[in-house]
Amino acid sequence: MAYDYYAIAAKIANKLSSLGKDRWENQIKGAIESGSTGTEILMALRCHFIEIRKKEVDLDHETGRLIDEILKELNKTLSE
Repeated sequence: MAYDYYAIAAKIANKLSSLGKDRWENQIKGAIESGSTGTEILMALRCHFIEIRKKEVDLDHETGRLIDEILKELNKTLSE
């Protein structure tokens, strides 16, 4: 089964919003909505998730795990 980047990214965005981190939610959703190609969207998502992991040290375990998981999948896909 193919990895559903958009569904996982939306789930992460919603989790970030529930943690009061609306800035990140808006950036993630904006990347999905405004990207013209799939590759452009995936590259933007990777940049945002890397930045979140660097700057947000107080994420709950589940959100951090989801971000790490999607980053692993993004890196794998974008390096092919």
